[in-house]
Amino acid sequence: MDSNPDCHAYGETAYWDRRYNEERRKHGINHTFDWYLPCEELWPIIQTYCGVNKGFKVLVLGCGSSALCEVMYNMGFTQITGIDKSQVIIAHLQHRYQHQEGMEFLVMDATSMSRLDSNSIDLVIEKGCIDSLFCGTNSYNHVLTLNQEVCRVLKPGRVFISVSCGAENIRIPHFSHRTLHWEIDHANVPGRNGLHVYMLQKSEEEGLEINMMDTDFVGEEDVNREMGEDKQTTEKKFLNTQEKVRCQRGPPRPLLAYAAHR
Repeated sequence: MDSNPDCHAYGETAYWDRRYNEERRKHGINHTFDWYLPCEELWPIIQTYCGVNKGFKVLVLGCGSSALCEVMYNMGFTQITGIDKSQVIIAHLQHRYQHQEGMEFLVMDATSMSRLDSNSIDLVIEKGCIDSLFCGTNSYNHVLTLNQEVCRVLKPGRVFISVSCGAENIRIPHFSHRTLHWEIDHANVPGRNGLHVYMLQKSEEEGLEINMMDTDFVGEEDVNREMGEDKQTTEKKFLNTQEKVRCQRGPPRPLLAYAAHR
């Protein structure tokens, strides 16, 4: 089975269109909502990789109604692109931020970013976008294609930051596909049980290409056995981000500055 019938249709665009319309009617046009944690808590790790370089080109996947793009813009970043499959939320964001030069919002599927050039983005961020794909159909292939697209558009040496409720043994096999040329760091998010952050730094080796035709993943049963946890459990964690997950590896060195702020 490829998706959990008991979970919301988080992988379906129609679900998000309805949700964003309902939220605007209930909370007003300036309503924002951030999955997992607000930008202020994510900022120290962003700063760890960006330093004081506010000239980075930033791409936010599945931006939704998050305040992340706005907060980063107010912190001095002037090249920010937010993408989402929902035309409803993108139309709203385009109107709301029409006077913020350098901040743009595009209707785009993160698994098909052909409008973005290869090796053109300095920093890619997602919070829950990958987790939502795991709640949809054909999820393994969709997640692989998203990761391949991110690896393609990232500049060599630059970083993809992924915030997820999926533990190491759940997510790292997906980040480790043979077509993905990056180094993987992981840490638990301090103070938030069951929440994880993955930092994927693209290789600087020249001549590496992403073979987008290679979507061959091992069988689902093999993946579940390799991960030691079935996919329905993964989806339940997406619905309950406070569930505690035990991880054996401590935070890598790049996260020391982040941990110090918590």
